[in-house]
Amino acid sequence: MRYGEYNRIVERRSFSLLDMKRFVTALGYSSGGYRGELKDLKALDKPAIVPIAYAGFKHFVVVPLIRPLNSVL
Repeated sequence: MRYGEYNRIVERRSFSLLDMKRFVTALGYSSGGYRGELKDLKALDKPAIVPIAYAGFKHFVVVPLIRPLNSVL
């Protein structure tokens, strides 16, 4: 939690995408925020973290890769 806003993380009992961005940057990874649509996620060749709203709460999920339903793994 040293890479985020500690007091806000404790107060909210959660962390934000900005906190996560700061953390991965501190680990040496590149990070950034992007706006896109489902077709943009389908074109990615790596996982993505996607913000969602569910049951009145804001969350984020990791979308590993989007593949056609009939693909062979």
